[in-house]
Amino acid sequence: MKKKLVYLTVFAFSLPLFCAMTRPASADVQMYRLYNPNSGEHFYTASQSERDHVLFSGWKYEGIGWQAPESGSPVYRLYNPNAGDHFYTMSSFERDQLVLKGWNYEGISWYSGGEIPLYRSYNPNAQAGAHNYTTSQNEANMLAGAGWSSEGISWYGVKQGQGLNSNGEPHKDILGYHILTQQDPAWAYKTFGSSTVGSSGCGLLSVIMAADALQGRNLTPNDVIDWANSTAAFPFEDRGESTIPIAQHLGLKTQVLFDNPGHGQGTSGQIEQINQILRSGGMVLISGKSVPAYAPYGDGQLSPFTTSGHYVVIKKLTADGKWMIFDSNDAIHPLDAGLNNNLSFNPTDIMRDQGYYAIGLTR
Repeated sequence: MKKKLVYLTVFAFSLPLFCAMTRPASADVQMYRLYNPNSGEHFYTASQSERDHVLFSGWKYEGIGWQAPESGSPVYRLYNPNAGDHFYTMSSFERDQLVLKGWNYEGISWYSGGEIPLYRSYNPNAQAGAHNYTTSQNEANMLAGAGWSSEGISWYGVKQGQGLNSNGEPHKDILGYHILTQQDPAWAYKTFGSSTVGSSGCGLLSVIMAADALQGRNLTPNDVIDWANSTAAFPFEDRGESTIPIAQHLGLKTQVLFDNPGHGQGTSGQIEQINQILRSGGMVLISGKSVPAYAPYGDGQLSPFTTSGHYVVIKKLTADGKWMIFDSNDAIHPLDAGLNNNLSFNPTDIMRDQGYYAIGLTR
């Protein structure tokens, strides 16, 4: 490990965190990962109560980073009471030196073991959140390209955390369908065209969720991303046509229902076209824009759409004529991987923001 870590200083951070974490993680405990968009710090904990505390204090929940073993080499956690920053290390030397510098030792947070490496990166220019730990080699490489220093493998986990919710199980909606979010660290930083899955993967994840639901599969972006990149199937800044080869690659039949050249042009006839697909057991992929992003509808619900454009899948027609959707963006409701996935929307509201292609997806 680099000795410069011993002399790390960061500015004070206003959000207090729990400052006692002496009980080790139990067998294959899920390690929660959270992010502070103001300071740039990532925080890792096995405690659900600690997770919820920082979440409701304004942090963003990024899912399960990895699963730790019940025993192995200890990973120590330290806290800087002046800066509000945490540091994690397997090195007793680093631990002891930081204690001498005024950091609080908070005990063994979890254990290292298994075959899944956690990569450590250091930002020499950061005033807070100077370290990042991830199972994603792509994320580590992206940080290195942005000027971070790679500090090698910090510890090991027994399993990846991809597709897991706060209970360590695959995200599911109230219909029992798997939910995938762009922000899941298992794929958020993977290259997708000229961007990343986290920034521009809504079309990709929307189609995958529809395929999972319609075909009873359990796919993730990791199963499709290499093929999509190799065939230039990037559903980004087009009219929706680039999602069609992804759907067909996954074995779905596609049908372009209509193409709205602008937004807010939906008609009752178009709503009925979508309803016919839903009644026949299919789903419909649409895109839309909202200005401002997530603008409230008349009933107080928030639009699922962003200002730059976003894909969702209409997955069910409810008994009262509303639509349920797949929404891969968990920016609004991070704790449960997107509350939008369990809500019902008025079709006229969705069509207010809808634009470009509506694509029917069937088995």
